[in-house]
Amino acid sequence: MHPRNFLPRFFLTAVLLAFFFAFGAAAPLHAQDPEVLKGTIKSLDPGVIILKDVNFKDESLQRKDVKVLWDKETAFYYGGTRVPKEEVVPGYLVLVKCAQAGSERKALSVRVIKGK
Repeated sequence: MHPRNFLPRFFLTAVLLAFFFAFGAAAPLHAQDPEVLKGTIKSLDPGVIILKDVNFKDESLQRKDVKVLWDKETAFYYGGTRVPKEEVVPGYLVLVKCAQAGSERKALSVRVIKGK
């Protein structure tokens, strides 16, 4: 291999790797998957759902009660059918898809998977 062919190939490889790490690998780090919580509705107040015995993805976390915020854009489903929020009552086992984690969890959708 000639020395003058080595430098352009090395430079091109280094530039491609730099672009990959700068743009390609950074996108998944900033993207956040919605958190899905499974629990029983303890109370359903205006703007707030309190779930009891919530299962988390990380199985090392214990079950606990969680407060989730909801608004008029939150969709409520019973099985596969969209229903008004008044039909979802305490005691139902639900899956809640949340936009954010922590104390500012906002419900995107609430799906009843088991009634009373």
